[in-house]
Amino acid sequence: MSQLQSKDIIFSNYGNGKQTFIIPLTFTDISDAKGIITRIGYGGDVWELRVDLLSPPGNEVGDVNLPSLVYVKEQVEALQAMSSLPILFTIRTKSQGGKFPDDASKEALDLILLAIASGISYVDVEIDWPPAMLKEIMEKRGSTKVVASYHSWTGKVGWTSEELMQKFAAADAFGDIIKLSILSPTIEDCYELSLFVRDYKLKYSKPLLAVGMGANGQLSRITSPISLVTHPLIPFPSAPGQLTLAQVHQARHLIGQLPKQEVSVVGKENVTQKVSHALQAAFLELGYPHLCSVYKGKNGNVTSELDVTGLGSTSSMVTAVAEAFVQYTGRPVPCSNSQDRMPSLLKIKDSSAFPAPKSVYNWRVYALAISASMGSSMFGYDSAFIGGTITLPSFKSRFGLDSDSKEALASLSANIVSTFQAGCFFGAILVSYFTEKFGRRIPLLSCGILFNLGVVLQLASSGNLGLIYGGRALTGLAVGASSLIVPQYIAEWSPPAIRGRLIGIFEMVLQLSQIIGFWVNYGVNEHISGSSDAQWRIPFSLQLIPGTLLVILMLLQRESPRWLIKNGQRAKAIDNLSFVRKLPVEDAYIQWEADTIEEQLRHEAEVGASQPFLVKIKEVFLPRNRNRLLVGMSLMMLQNLSGINALNYYSPTIFKSIGFSGTSVGLLATGVFGIVKCTATILFMVFGIDRLGRRKSMIIGSSGAIVAMYYLGAYTKLSGSFETPATRDAGAYIAIVMVYIFAVFYAISWNGIPWVFCAEVFPTVAGAVHNYLLDSLYDGKHHVWYFPFFGSSVVCGLIIVYLFMPETKGFSLEEMDILFSIRGFALDKRRGAERAIADQRAAEQTVVENKVGTQHMENTASV
Repeated sequence: MSQLQSKDIIFSNYGNGKQTFIIPLTFTDISDAKGIITRIGYGGDVWELRVDLLSPPGNEVGDVNLPSLVYVKEQVEALQAMSSLPILFTIRTKSQGGKFPDDASKEALDLILLAIASGISYVDVEIDWPPAMLKEIMEKRGSTKVVASYHSWTGKVGWTSEELMQKFAAADAFGDIIKLSILSPTIEDCYELSLFVRDYKLKYSKPLLAVGMGANGQLSRITSPISLVTHPLIPFPSAPGQLTLAQVHQARHLIGQLPKQEVSVVGKENVTQKVSHALQAAFLELGYPHLCSVYKGKNGNVTSELDVTGLGSTSSMVTAVAEAFVQYTGRPVPCSNSQDRMPSLLKIKDSSAFPAPKSVYNWRVYALAISASMGSSMFGYDSAFIGGTITLPSFKSRFGLDSDSKEALASLSANIVSTFQAGCFFGAILVSYFTEKFGRRIPLLSCGILFNLGVVLQLASSGNLGLIYGGRALTGLAVGASSLIVPQYIAEWSPPAIRGRLIGIFEMVLQLSQIIGFWVNYGVNEHISGSSDAQWRIPFSLQLIPGTLLVILMLLQRESPRWLIKNGQRAKAIDNLSFVRKLPVEDAYIQWEADTIEEQLRHEAEVGASQPFLVKIKEVFLPRNRNRLLVGMSLMMLQNLSGINALNYYSPTIFKSIGFSGTSVGLLATGVFGIVKCTATILFMVFGIDRLGRRKSMIIGSSGAIVAMYYLGAYTKLSGSFETPATRDAGAYIAIVMVYIFAVFYAISWNGIPWVFCAEVFPTVAGAVHNYLLDSLYDGKHHVWYFPFFGSSVVCGLIIVYLFMPETKGFSLEEMDILFSIRGFALDKRRGAERAIADQRAAEQTVVENKVGTQHMENTASV
């Protein structure tokens, strides 16, 4: 990224007729600015370090403040490490409106010499200091430029007075830069000041900073070649009447000094939109009047354009925006010395968020997500293998099912599956207590142990269906609990920029585990004799792998920082964040992340503590929460009623019903089904979800799934394949294709979007209800309604999505309340939310800018 700053930026800008903006930092400890330093300095040229305000944490700054040499040196080094902007080192004494003692000349001299030795670009020196002190500074200043300053707070010194002329002469004889600040009792003083500046430029070439303090002097701050400006994120302005950079630019535009900047962005649509939005965000931050147009191709009528045709990566876009901003505004774009940070302004959403270092996106956070996702592996493998395993000849023989009727076998299959789902139901209900009491890591690790215990019971059954049911209930208990813990644990550890990707690992592991479950059944059926118990024991025993991996890998992971902070263990949370983020504990990003979590928890505690239980229950049924809850529950319920669990658990039987007889053929078709669904899911997650959005994906996916399910229903009804073996004709082959088509369309809609849309809804409740309904359908009497039931469920889902599910892409979590508070259907909610959020952001910007002029006036010092 281009940087135009240099140590002589004031001289360079002054000679070229450009304004120079100095940003006073009024923090008592400069580390408080680490998380926001890039944002504060955006568009500025020089930092002013107000040394007289510096004080170590825990020390209260009184009317007089004398910081130590050691502490000031640490602060200088910290600021130099945080930003590449040059620094103006300022000590403002009590008589000049600051905090430094008037009688501490020796200490002031020591601090000035420290600044010079530290390579500071500019030092502010009061011309009323003792002559011997001024002489020593000049002799030892080296390449440091001296700003000779004079301040008057009486309101009695005019710009044509003899006293001012004397002070001006002294400053001119002593300093490289002259600074004169006088309290303006009336707005007419700005006129006298403008005449003074005009006459000065005719005779002198030194840079001059001359401003009127107070509200009546604000016009001088707008027009001065060198101006001190504040920022809403700075604790308080360093002087009364000080404006923000955005306010200065807006005022200059109003008086005709700053023309509107017109920029045209041309190139591919997906790139031009991102670049133009980021560029406009940069313009708006600094109050630049602008017009930004977007073209998909070259426009012959445009004389100045930003061509982004070849851009694709984020870093290239950032560079393009930064260079365009410099080109069209003439303003530098400062950045941190740390090369791994991106200015948060170039991120359109949540511009106040801390720009994350690249080291945050390291292998440890991915390893953490993969480790936790062994919980989804337990779920994925179990849902895939059980339906095929109980149809194996060895399983039927061991459990005495060879002579049972089709209805009896169907009932047994339904019971085994539903026992697992019942365990899931209670696991999902009970887990919340344990995650609040013991954290996320220990309960998740315990799920692996409980799951393995259930597997051992199943392996020990040897013909005892009671042990099978008991083992299935325990594994269901573990899966139900882990299915809720895993997304929560990953989300609490995920940096915002890759949260979707990390939670996506949960779904990817689940899909891959299902493929393994499908193909294990095919393999044992092909290569192990049906008379050997190994044929059914191997698929059952492989459940131990994900359960054991979950236990071992979670032993290596750290507890959630959110839970630790909530339970008063901030130091431990910071240590865990430092390890996973690969940053030192004192790094600004670690501290910011911990502070953010703490602030969120504090807000939640305040809201929760102030409301009795019945009021909290009533809160659930307010429109903004009721609508969200009903849509979310509907999506999770209909996800399970869409037929996917039936295809997972009963796919061999289903494939037989459409003409593919034989255990081996059914298992082979089931394995292909798993591969198709997994591949479609991964491709959609990588390439489709960000382009289509959630709502459009659900509509497209539901439409395709409906066609597939209704064809399967029509085929099985007309062919009677559930009652008698079907002929493997063209209709049967089309039916197989429809199963795979359903897998593809389900993958781009119902497979993952409901989980993202309502992560806090218990999906296993819907799963249990689904399986009881499935049992009643699959009792040997209602087969013909099997696929039409699933198709009709998806039709209901499509209607709900179209009417009631608004597009949530691009909205922050805080903005969801606005989205769901708006009355009307989904499209109305989205449009209304966009308008409301736009109005809210504009209002917030106005409030933030107006805040600066009135904030902390009791702490004001001089410019």
